[in-house]
This record gives sequence, C-alpha cells and structure tokens, in this order.
Amino acid sequence: MSEKTKELFDSINAKAVLLKAPDPNFYYFSGLSVGHFFGTALILRQGKKPVLLTTRFYSVPKALRKNLVVKTVENSKKVRKILGQHLKGRRIGLNYNFATKKGYADLRKMLKGKAFFDVSKNLAEVRAVKTSGEISKIRTAVGITEKVLQRVPKIYRRGMTERALALAIELEFRQKADDSIGFPVIVASGANGSVPHHMPSEKRIGKGFLLVDAGCRYRNYCADLSRTFFVGSATERQRELYQAVFASQRFSLSLIKPGEKCSGIFAKAGKFLKSETGFSLIHGLGHGLGIEVHDSPRGFLEGSNERLKPGMVLTVEPAIYGRFGGIRIEDDILVTKTGCRLLSSAPKKLVEF
Repeated sequence: MSEKTKELFDSINAKAVLLKAPDPNFYYFSGLSVGHFFGTALILRQGKKPVLLTTRFYSVPKALRKNLVVKTVENSKKVRKILGQHLKGRRIGLNYNFATKKGYADLRKMLKGKAFFDVSKNLAEVRAVKTSGEISKIRTAVGITEKVLQRVPKIYRRGMTERALALAIELEFRQKADDSIGFPVIVASGANGSVPHHMPSEKRIGKGFLLVDAGCRYRNYCADLSRTFFVGSATERQRELYQAVFASQRFSLSLIKPGEKCSGIFAKAGKFLKSETGFSLIHGLGHGLGIEVHDSPRGFLEGSNERLKPGMVLTVEPAIYGRFGGIRIEDDILVTKTGCRLLSSAPKKLVEF
C-alpha cells in the first residue's frame, strides 16, 4: 500500500497519520486481517514504512513484517515514547469517524504541542479507486460467492428455515474463503423479502420468492451479491417481474462510465425501473465495495455529487418490494476506461426449484 500512503500524504499537510483498530483504514494500510488487533495502532509516515504498535497478545504474520515496523508495547509509558518518536511534525492526522472523546483527550494529554486534524475524507478518496491487487482480491471473493449462491437450490432442503439456510451458506463460505463472510447472510422468504435488510428468522421457507444477499471476504476484501430465487413454480407475472428487474439492472450498467455523476445514474435507473415494473427504487442503486462491504465511493445515491473513475468497484442492485416479498438483483462491477466490466452475472431467467 506504499502507493496509497503516498497518495494520502500528497493530499494533506502533515508528516504522520495515526489510525487505531477497528478502523477499516488500520487494516487497509497494515494488511492485517480485519477483525483482529483490536486496540492496537498504526502510524503512517510520509516516505517511510508504517509503525505498528501492538501487544504480545497478537502475532504479526511474517509476510507482513517486511512492510511494517513492529513495536510491541506493554504499558502507556512505552506507547507515549514510541508515539513521540514516530509522530513527526506538529500536525497529526486522525480519522475522526473513529476517534472517541476520551481517546482524543488522552492523545492531547500524551502529545502536548501537537495539533490534530481530520483526514476521514482524504482516506475515503484514497480508497475509492482500487489498485490491481485489490481488484484481484475482490474478483476472487466475487467468484467464490457466485459459486456458492449458484448452489442454493442444492443446499436448500424442504422445511428449512431462513436461519438454517443462512448458516449453511455461511458454512460454505468458511470452507472456501480464507476470511469467511463479509457481512451476515440475508435470507428472506416470501413477505420477509420486502424488508431489504431482513434478519433470517426461524420461519420455514415456503413457496414464493426467496431473496438471498451474501458475500464472502477474501484476504480482507468483500463481495456482495443478491440473488432472487423462486420456491415452487412461478406464475407468468412473477417471471415477468423478475425479467423487468433484470432489464433494469442491464439498463443501469449501460449508464456506467468514467465521469458520470452517481446521482444522475441513480435518477435514470430509478425512472427506468418505475416504467418497467410500476415500483419505485426505495434505496440506493449500489455502493462502493472493497475492504468494507459499503466502501468508497458511497455509490449511486440521490443527490450524490460523486463522479465515477476507472478502478472504482461498486455494486449495482435495482430492486422492487411489495406484499409478494422482494426481487433484488445485485452484481459487482469494475469501472473501466470506457464503461464497466461485470465481475459477476446474475441469471437472466428466474431460477425455480
């Protein structure tokens, strides 16, 4: 991540930035596994390797040690000493999105004479465009996720609950992806599908639409796919609704290219979805994807001033919701120099089983 560290310092007037787990940026710049190293800190330095302040309770993988200066600390006195040695310059960048009032007060007391400022926006901008290495990891996560979701009709058993199916999908991720899941698996049967972020329940999966939203995490990077199935035999109208949402997604993809405003794509996609289905889009058309499942850029939202750039990775997920449940078709895409490239591809026809 040396190129990203340089990019960050090119955008700020400072020689050091301090990050603390569980801030996603801590994992982004250190390469350490998301969800570990709680309470440890990372010092980003201009033109130098990051300094990791950790404890004896954690073991830093040998492969990562060559990119980090690892300092093991046992007490606050040693922490103060190391911070004083490596936080050069008067201005120190902090991610205010993860800075607590107490933590900020402790830093001011520990580092008298330093001026702290917020770099959260700079961090988001740096992470918005992915490197080739990041794209490769996301692509792998997407590939694993797509294969598992293709197996849902075989994983499903008659009488299965939403929760049981979600756990079965998660187990498949744990067996195939080194970091397991990027977020809790969503399984919504029938009317439950009308809640976009429904929590799987003990409801037995019955005849009707079955919405599954899932994504594994591979080497810290997430996938995020939604697939809509039908348990039993769908009516012609139900198949038509699925086809209409699918057509809306393909229309949305045709709008994506560098320089386009995210809010403009959202508006056009929403208008097309309404004309095809009669339903309005009640949430964003998609969001950034990376080390977080909702990463930078924020994505296709109403009122967003963000513009697309090559190297951005986002989801595209038009959806409709009603008493019948939900139909959401979500794929992951890479913005290219001329348009976008699908990293995954939902079934063109409604899968019935």
